[in-house]
This record gives sequence, structure tokens and C-alpha cells, in this order.
Amino acid sequence: MVVASNPSFSFADGPGRRKHTVARWNTDALPSFVDWPGLIETLNHADPTATPESGWGGSSSIISSPQGVGSGLTTWQVTGIVHEFLAEGVQQHAWEVGEYADYYDALQTTGQPYDVEQQDMLATVVCPTC
Repeated sequence: MVVASNPSFSFADGPGRRKHTVARWNTDALPSFVDWPGLIETLNHADPTATPESGWGGSSSIISSPQGVGSGLTTWQVTGIVHEFLAEGVQQHAWEVGEYADYYDALQTTGQPYDVEQQDMLATVVCPTC
């Protein structure tokens, strides 16, 4: 994920305003580590310049601070919020991987058959580039 900030973003020769952009690599091949809608909601609640008409938003891979006004958040505040969401997502993912590993270990220990495709999927989730 990337947090990019411009302290004096201007559009069409308008006044410079603080602008933040958050981007992520978005793919269906890997699990998402971030609750993207929750992140947007939290940024909207935290940013005093966000309104229902002009708030944080964008696409499934990039969001930015409200348009037409400067963001009321500092770069450190945005980065802190993103970090919290990323940390929660990674922790949840690690727990799920542990659950899968324990399940397949129990099947193997008791000699029960298991789905090889599911085992391959687990290997991909644990180490997608291996």
C-alpha cells in the first residue's frame, strides 16, 4: 500500500490544498489484507473537511481525500489509520492461515484424506511467490 501526500495540490490554477491518496495493489489472486470500505469510512469520520457530498472515495484500488477542499488530516494521521487497518487485516489473515494449517495437520495425523487442490491453495496463500 502507498500513502501519497501533496501539501499544496492545486487544480485548474486554483489555490493549493493538502491532498492525500491511498493506493493498493488490487487483485483477485491474493486475499485482501485491508477492509477497504471500512478504511474509507474511518477516513471520512476522521477528516473534519469530509462531508457526505465530498468525502474520501475512489475505486477499489485507489482513494483520495475530499475534492475541492484541503484535507483536515496530516500525512501522519492518514498513515496511522492505514497502518491500523493493514495490521488488523494481516493479523486476521495469519489467524486464518493457522486455522487451515492446523486443519490439514490434523487430517494428515489421523490419516484422513484431504483435497490436494485445497492444500495447494493453502501453500499459495502462505507463500504466493514460492
